[in-house]
Amino acid sequence: MDGFLSLARKWRPRRFADLSGHEYAAGTLRNAVMHNRIHHAFLFTGTRGVGKTTLARILAALLNCENPADGEPCLECAMCKAVASGALADVVEIDAASHTGVDNMREVLEGANYAPAQGKFKVFVIDEVHMLSRGAFNAMLKTLEEPPPHVKFVLATTEPQKLPATVISRCLCFALTPLPREVISQRLAHILQSENCECEAAALSEISRLARGSMRDALSILDQALAHGNGKVTAHDVRRLVGETDLSALADMLRAVAAADGAKIAELCARLAAENASLDAALARLAALTHKAAFLSVLPKAAEADEDKEETEAARELAGMFSPERLQVLYEIFVRGRRQMPFAPDERTGLEMTLLRAMLFAPVGDVGGGNETVTGNGATPPPQTKTPQAAASSSPQPPPQPQQQQNPKAAAATAPPPPAGPSSGNRSWDAVVAKLNQSSLAIVNNCVLEHFDENSGVSLLLDKSCAGALDNLRGHLEGQLRDFFGGGFNVKISIADGDAASEAARDERERQAKAHPFAGALLAVPGARLLDDGEERNL
Repeated sequence: MDGFLSLARKWRPRRFADLSGHEYAAGTLRNAVMHNRIHHAFLFTGTRGVGKTTLARILAALLNCENPADGEPCLECAMCKAVASGALADVVEIDAASHTGVDNMREVLEGANYAPAQGKFKVFVIDEVHMLSRGAFNAMLKTLEEPPPHVKFVLATTEPQKLPATVISRCLCFALTPLPREVISQRLAHILQSENCECEAAALSEISRLARGSMRDALSILDQALAHGNGKVTAHDVRRLVGETDLSALADMLRAVAAADGAKIAELCARLAAENASLDAALARLAALTHKAAFLSVLPKAAEADEDKEETEAARELAGMFSPERLQVLYEIFVRGRRQMPFAPDERTGLEMTLLRAMLFAPVGDVGGGNETVTGNGATPPPQTKTPQAAASSSPQPPPQPQQQQNPKAAAATAPPPPAGPSSGNRSWDAVVAKLNQSSLAIVNNCVLEHFDENSGVSLLLDKSCAGALDNLRGHLEGQLRDFFGGGFNVKISIADGDAASEAARDERERQAKAHPFAGALLAVPGARLLDDGEERNL
């Protein structure tokens, strides 16, 4: 038991050839040593667990190796073994998080003046170097720029943005990017084979996804799964150990959102809460799944290069259930839900409210990839064209002008004709509008219907205030209507004069008021009149 080492320590690479990824950095360092172009200071940056300290130790061993070959340490000489065991006094590893002050840095720099005791070079490896104080940075600048010939500095940090530019400019910088999932999977498969352990392919995929580019995180999860399964790793165990949700449950949630099934959503949330799953992680996975579905809806061939076939199939199904516009809304809702999770009464409430929001809020004319509007009870009423009153009230009102006497005949000539009835022919205009896409609806919702006949065409009045912003969408509407009714269908969109549209809207309001029993009786009183929108009442 005393001799047990974690997989991350046992399988730490000791040569550049054993590294997974980072070929650019490894090749550069190898060539520098082979051709005696060794810089005096190196800076490795990157997220946790990607190999910064590993690269530093390999470089330290190579610089002091007695028998290097092809830019690699031999691993057999006394120097290589001493570096591997941490017993070489000339390789000094410093944790900047616990040695942040000027005095600590002065001790290091004083030691740099002495020649190596055993090896060829003194190598100072400073981990998390961004934790040093400003004074410590200032103290090391001169030595970092012009150290003695036998001294090499290797700095490592996860937050390079916190380093002074004066430090970065004195180093050769290597940005170690997060490792791809396939690279992590291959490395884990090699380790498991060497350890004679069993592992499902789906489990390897889960671990590489959960590691998020960190090999050390992947090995830690694998260590935990091996301990739980007594040498056998399953995808189910991996998900349970880290509080992840099964992909099938997440897919069921999105199916319930598509079907506007609130009862199913409540049932699935209760099940996840009972399993003690991380509901914040469930929202993150929902966002990732929605992203993949949106991507596949635009680039279907992208699925061919994806390693996670199960997730890809689920995303492809979602791409068929939701329109691209709806997927964008869902992604935004899930991301915002995660952001709001800390302020929710509890995680379950946060997840339930986010899923209900995803169910209730959808782009107009969209549910399940169709052209309907989602409502709270799952009903799907067709979108309505704006009435003359709504079109007039939604547009900016012109500034009040001095009232002038207007010729009744001229007013009748300038006012638009009354809207046509809801149907002309076999199909109603509302039924046609229900099939329009988002681009066409944007212009229709700002129009007043003058005339519609499915055999001849449609005539619309576009509000003058919206004409400039929506002019580029007129072609979308014309093209879609001609697709429905044929190339000979005539689409006429006229720009409504602001005064004429307002006058027509007022006439329509007055007509409706007179038809009302109570309002009509009031208007019959001598001197009574209908007030305009925004007009002050003198009581």
